[in-house]
Amino acid sequence: MKKIPTFCCCTENGSITAELLMEMIKAIDNQHVFDRSDGILPFLLLDGHGSRFNLTFLEYINDTKIKGTKQNICIRAPYDTSYWQVGDNAEHNSCFKMFLSRAKSSLLQTKSNARLTFAIAKTDIIQIVNEAWGKSFAHDETNCKAIAEHGWGPLNYS
Repeated sequence: MKKIPTFCCCTENGSITAELLMEMIKAIDNQHVFDRSDGILPFLLLDGHGSRFNLTFLEYINDTKIKGTKQNICIRAPYDTSYWQVGDNAEHNSCFKMFLSRAKSSLLQTKSNARLTFAIAKTDIIQIVNEAWGKSFAHDETNCKAIAEHGWGPLNYS
């Protein structure tokens, strides 16, 4: 079993840029996460966000001069994530927003009761998202429903 160090990064607006994505792939390659000696290349499926078409990023993923880092990368059509991201549906999104709001309110109430600063800090975000995620996107029942609505289940359906 390989131990892979955590890769932590961010951008000002919270989105993944071509540069960050490239650094993530480089970090995986530098750690030799995937054994390519058997000829089977790792596969990465990316959404069709505009940053995936950045020239520097495309040159990196297509550069065969980088020995031992070849991979298969598939970039989906732009703006089609609603078709292939199972949890990206109205029910999950609205539940997430509702529970996100409740988690923020609960945190602020807890801080107020403890006479702490009545504000949400950057360090509170993980706790808030984790709480809302567990009550929205992380439910097997609604995910199975979303899979059926997408026409993916049973697997021979669509």
